[in-house]
Amino acid sequence: MKAIVIRQYGSKEVLELAEVPDPEPEDDELLVRIHAFAINPIDWKIRKGVARWFMRKKFPIILGQDFSGEVVSVGSQVGDYEIGDRVFGAVSSLRGEGTYAELIAVPAKNVATLPNNMSFLEAAAIPTAGLTALVALRDMGGLQTGMDVLINGAAGGVGHYAVQIAKFLGAYVTAIAGPDNQDFVTDLGADEAIDYTQADYTKLPSRYDVIFDTIGNRHFRESIPVLQPRGIFISTMPSPSQYLQMALTRFSRKKSKTFLLQVEEDDLWDLKKMAEADQLRSHVEHIFSLEQIAEAQALSESHHLRGKIVIQMPTP
Repeated sequence: MKAIVIRQYGSKEVLELAEVPDPEPEDDELLVRIHAFAINPIDWKIRKGVARWFMRKKFPIILGQDFSGEVVSVGSQVGDYEIGDRVFGAVSSLRGEGTYAELIAVPAKNVATLPNNMSFLEAAAIPTAGLTALVALRDMGGLQTGMDVLINGAAGGVGHYAVQIAKFLGAYVTAIAGPDNQDFVTDLGADEAIDYTQADYTKLPSRYDVIFDTIGNRHFRESIPVLQPRGIFISTMPSPSQYLQMALTRFSRKKSKTFLLQVEEDDLWDLKKMAEADQLRSHVEHIFSLEQIAEAQALSESHHLRGKIVIQMPTP
């Protein structure tokens, strides 16, 4: 099969389109022909070697976490899927056997059937970003009806799902975004939009039950003044300082938490149900071909994105 591999860490020039052996699925896995996959920051961070100490596979490494596609074979221990089923899901990039490829062998617990009102492109955008937003807000933040949440980076990949999920959970949503994205986040459902070039949320009089920093450019200590007495600050960017803050706030009323993605089958199905109920939609801002992978990653690295970047695979 064709796949994008890296044989060393480095700049986008190390991305190589190559022929590699087809994956051989285990008894509890599906073999899926990939129709589309999304670009996530973890992809180019692994390419640069940021996560090299956690990699479970040596070179060559296939990057990528998110995918949508069609089942082409079913393991003997998988009873819920058939050949031809349309599915979407995610794998761990740290395995080094990722989704920048024509085929992926994936545990059945890592997939769900495609929302019936979404294309392969729209569904491929969901898993990593959607799961991050869902678990951070619902589970870590305990977001419920009537609570106030502030979402920093509300127009981005994780952020644009977070706005919609927070509204689904019944919260009052304040969205932080750039001047060109004020209408965009309001259209997603935000009750209030703040232009970060005009105002610093940490200096405003409002108080929030949850602050969700989707881009990792704010810190717990500067957000303390605008947190409610039992407020929670959640970051998607694990770092030594974030882990220290987690430890220091473990027994305090205001807490700092850091998110690490775990793919759970039930959560994927929850996102599917939300999509089919028109409570969740994907905004795919850019579509690239497999041969344009370097350009797509470079755009992701720019950090100035609306929604998601998706790679469309050629029709077999």
